[in-house]
Amino acid sequence: MKRGFKAHAENLATELRSETGTPLLGAFDPFAFSSMYGIPVVKLSELEGPERDYLLGSGNDVFSGMLIPNRAGVVILINDSHSIQRQRATFCHEIAHFVLEHPFEISFSADRSCGLGGEYEEEAV
Repeated sequence: MKRGFKAHAENLATELRSETGTPLLGAFDPFAFSSMYGIPVVKLSELEGPERDYLLGSGNDVFSGMLIPNRAGVVILINDSHSIQRQRATFCHEIAHFVLEHPFEISFSADRSCGLGGEYEEEAV
């Protein structure tokens, strides 16, 4: 991580909490955040096809979520077969990529790791 990143991230978190009306020690609601900022959320179960069936079935542990760029900004895809706690954690992770303005790269791996890797993943945790 870059020097000064932690302080920068804490300042961003404080700003986001202020903008969303979330108390400093209150639970951050990623669903409210995405609604407020116009970030569409797509549930994996809303899609169709054999890939979806695999990811909701035997491949359930392979995929939690991703941030997808589109012409209007971004879309967040969430595996809604996971517990709500895991969905919220995944959602917050993807929001962190958005807020930290990480570059988009097309990458997907089946080893339960995020596609960006390196310092971007450390920052989004």
